[in-house]
Formats: sequence, C-alpha cells, structure tokens
Amino acid sequence: MGNRIYVGNLPFNSTSEDVRGAFAAHGAVEDVRVVMDRETGRSRGFAFVTMASDEDAQRAIQAMNGAMFGDRPLRVNEAVEKGARPSFPSPRPPRPLNGGPLPPMAEPPPEPGDERRRRSQFRGDRRGPRIERSDDDDDGHGRGRRRRW
Repeated sequence: MGNRIYVGNLPFNSTSEDVRGAFAAHGAVEDVRVVMDRETGRSRGFAFVTMASDEDAQRAIQAMNGAMFGDRPLRVNEAVEKGARPSFPSPRPPRPLNGGPLPPMAEPPPEPGDERRRRSQFRGDRRGPRIERSDDDDDGHGRGRRRRW
C-alpha cells in the first residue's frame, strides 16, 4: 500500500487548501495536488494527496470515500501509477508504423468495371439534362437563353 491517494469527484471550485483541510483530520498530509485545466484555470475535478504514512493513507481512504465534500460524494482510493493502469483493447486494429504493410481488409476492393456500374445505378445519367441554346434569344451578354428539352 502506498501513501499516495487519488481523490475524485471534487467540486470544480475546490483548492488545494480545501482538500488539505479535509484530509488533515485523518493524518499528516505531506502534499496536495489539485489537477487544474490549462485553458480555463479551474480544477478538473480530481486531486492527489500524499499522506505521511501508509496507515494515515488507509485511514483517510476509509473515512473519506463516499463522504460529502461541497455537495458531492468523494471517490477516494489508492493512486495507481500511470504505467500500472490496466489497458483496454482498442476497438480499431493497430496502425502500421513507418510505412509498414497495412492489415488485410475485410473485403477486397471492387473491380473497376463493377464500381462504374454500381455508381451509375444510383446516380442515374451522369451527364445531366440536355440543354438547348439558341442564338436568337441572346440577352446581350453573349449567352443564349437556355431551354430544357
């Protein structure tokens, strides 16, 4: 058991002094780090508290987990190092590094003729409607009036 504690579900206006005061009743507090948002400058809603001993940390976890702090129930447990956190499988397959071969595709790409045929089924005639231009209906700008057939 370590003496570093994770404190979650903190109010966004909480400061390190507020958290230190709440945990000081359960043992000697060495350090409090409230994680702040870089853009807004307010708390991100969690902090790390370092207690003087493992016994103080265990006592603080048991007393403060679920306790109300600023109208919110705290989530308090032992802090886990970044490298020791469980990793969850990604929903996507890993991408190749440094231009390596791509993973196999689920179905092969369509043949060029099939793609053209399939596109024409859904789009209709690609050329659009036929337009007739007549010189006698010129509007003075060099463009004839257009009429659909």
